[in-house]
Order: sequence, then structure tokens, then C-alpha cells
Amino acid sequence: RAGWRGVTCHAIGNLGVETCVGAIEDALRREPAGAGRVRLDHGMFLSDEVIRRIAALGIWVVGQPSFVYDLGPGPAVPGLHVRAFGTLRAAGIPQAFSSDFPCGTLAPLTGIYAAVTRRARSGEVGDLEEAVPVATALQAYTLDAARAAGLEAVCGSLEAGKRADLVVLSGDPLATPPESLLGLRVVATWVAGRAVHAEPAGPSRRQEGTP
Repeated sequence: RAGWRGVTCHAIGNLGVETCVGAIEDALRREPAGAGRVRLDHGMFLSDEVIRRIAALGIWVVGQPSFVYDLGPGPAVPGLHVRAFGTLRAAGIPQAFSSDFPCGTLAPLTGIYAAVTRRARSGEVGDLEEAVPVATALQAYTLDAARAAGLEAVCGSLEAGKRADLVVLSGDPLATPPESLLGLRVVATWVAGRAVHAEPAGPSRRQEGTP
């Protein structure tokens, strides 16, 4: 009766995801005009049917690519897509990435590497159809993460009026071979326009135009 701005569901297994999606469908039937941004955190095991329902509802799915790096791309489950970043992208489902810290690493570059290569720390590679382009992974950790949280007017991209949260990397991730993404370093970090980190400059590190 009071309306609602949106909701976030935490679900990993296929039954939990189906239960959450069913609850969201019921809520939207009751109050279709009052819905805000609806988010599903994890959504690790997905059937084709629930993917269709998620797409129809416009639910955001927030995945954790670093789990691929730490745990491997599997396990293979008949009838289910596991850590299905590529499948969700193909279905047009809005998607953001997060760390799930302390269960996952805080380092976005590790997650970007895993989302793009589907390669684990062990060297195992699998489910390459679930890989996404570097640009997609970058946006999922930045602007799309802000959108999923309803904060795109505040952060997520470098625009006038937004928080100046940014990092300077040692190389361009869009021009770096995917297998070399883990070698990129964070040279400098700004939070709300204030420098909070700078890599010490040295003869082997200093480049023209870098701090």
C-alpha cells in the first residue's frame, strides 16, 4: 500500500533463484506501477526458464567473477548455466559485478580477468561461452554497478556533478591481451576527488605523464 522503490534478493542455488523470481513476479502483479529497481545478488545457477523470466521482469543480476578465479568455472550441472555472465548478456539482462567481500577478493582486476578469460587461479578454463568482453566487464564493475545500486547520478562514471572516484592503471585494459590483465597495476587512486594512493615512482616505473 505504501509503494516500494525496489528490492534486492540474495539467492545462489537454482531453487533460491526461482523462489525469489516468483516472489518478485507476485509483487509486481500486486503493485506494477510502484516497482523500482529490482536486483538479484549472485544468481549462480540458472535454468533457461528462469533466465527468460528474469529478462521479462528486467531484474538486475549482480555476479561475482572472482569466484571463477578462486573456485573454477564449474561445476557443470545438467540443465543449468553456472556463473552465466555470457548467457545473461546475450539475453539482454542488466548485469553488474561485485566482490562479495570477504568471500571474494576486493580486486576488480581479478574479477575482470576471470570474467573475460574464464580462467581459474589453478589454470583451469571452462564454459568459454560465459566469457564477456573486457569493455562489458569494466562497465559491470563501474557504471552498471552504480545503476544496480540506484547510484548512477552520484558515481560510476566520470561526469560533471558526480563523485570523482577513479584509478589510473599501468596500462589500457582495452588494449591489453586478456591473459595479461592480471599484470596491470593500480598506479594511483582518487576518492571523491582526493588522491588516496600513488605508486612510488622509480627509474623502472616512471613514465612521462604519470604520477
